[in-house]
Amino acid sequence: MKIISGNLKSREIITPKSTTTRPTSNRVRESIYNILFHRYNIKEVIESINILDIFAGTGSLSIEGLSRGASSALLIEKDLDIFAILKKNIYLLYLNKKTTLVNADILSYENNNILAHELCFIDAPYLSGLNIAALKKIYESKWINIKSIIVCETSVKDKKEYPDLFKVNYSKKYGNTKVDFLKINY
Repeated sequence: MKIISGNLKSREIITPKSTTTRPTSNRVRESIYNILFHRYNIKEVIESINILDIFAGTGSLSIEGLSRGASSALLIEKDLDIFAILKKNIYLLYLNKKTTLVNADILSYENNNILAHELCFIDAPYLSGLNIAALKKIYESKWINIKSIIVCETSVKDKKEYPDLFKVNYSKKYGNTKVDFLKINY
């Protein structure tokens, strides 16, 4: 797996050998950032964007954003083995000064010192229902604000509806993957 664009373009991202983790493919990641840059115009403000990456896995979504100029990223991953890979990716790419890594379960993680993030990625295990629980958690914890863009990656088979607090602004399917771009419904 490689970084698509930015100052780290073509650098490798280490991925796990196990099949329990499903890193976002290069094609989907590139499409997500094309949508963010052209539909949501974050290209104009990328240097001020702080990323929140929940169920971060290998960190590929945040690393792509940092490569393209994002200010910082907070990456939260529960699985200890995957967290070790995430940590290795961050250090091999010299991103440790721009990132905060947390090995914790997002649903029980408490930190009132986290500021609101402008961009949030939620990529829970498919069909687990954890995307919905994570959305509620980040809203209640004030880790996002009314201007935040939340990108949820799910299975096309996932028919769960998002809480009324959120509205889907845009949605795109890629084979078995569906990516929803959400905003707070105010």
